[in-house]
Amino acid sequence: MRGQKERKKTPAPEPEPEREAAPKTLTEDERAKRTIRVSMQPSLRKVLLCDYEASRGTDPRPFVAPRVNVVNVLNQFLASASPPTNKVKAARAEAVVRGFEACFDRSLDANLLYKDEWHNTSVKKPSERYGALHLLRMLAKLPAMFPPESFAEDADALLVQTKANELSKFLASRAREFGVHEVAIDVSLAPSTPDNGE
Repeated sequence: MRGQKERKKTPAPEPEPEREAAPKTLTEDERAKRTIRVSMQPSLRKVLLCDYEASRGTDPRPFVAPRVNVVNVLNQFLASASPPTNKVKAARAEAVVRGFEACFDRSLDANLLYKDEWHNTSVKKPSERYGALHLLRMLAKLPAMFPPESFAEDADALLVQTKANELSKFLASRAREFGVHEVAIDVSLAPSTPDNGE
């Protein structure tokens, strides 16, 4: 071994740090399957339209506490649903509805308040302060809030869409109880404002 040169051990190359995977580009079929579609009854669409028209005035709207807040609406929605056939489905339904509540709390200021409501500040969670009308606004904007790329699987988007449509039907069936129908009545009696063309 004297005549042989000692081989130097070269250290193994360090692995490259993992790079974040580029966002997966969805196929047209995947986009179609993961696009949420929320259908609303004409009476609810009319309520949303009247509510928007009422927001176009020049003066801030005073805050009126809802009869039933978003947390209670969602709890009643969960209680009214037929019991799922197994615990996994029940847990998934609960998770989606609680996700709606969290989404409502995070998005109220940026997406759900009209300019004449911005002055309504509170220390309460938005879902404890606002009611079914603002929840309706969220349901109407849900497809924009959750684009197809936000779902890992087609089944996830379908579950959210199903629960959103069930919630929309529930709100329509209990609109009078939640005070939603009153918006359309109040707007028809409201004085005209300079920017609504009356």
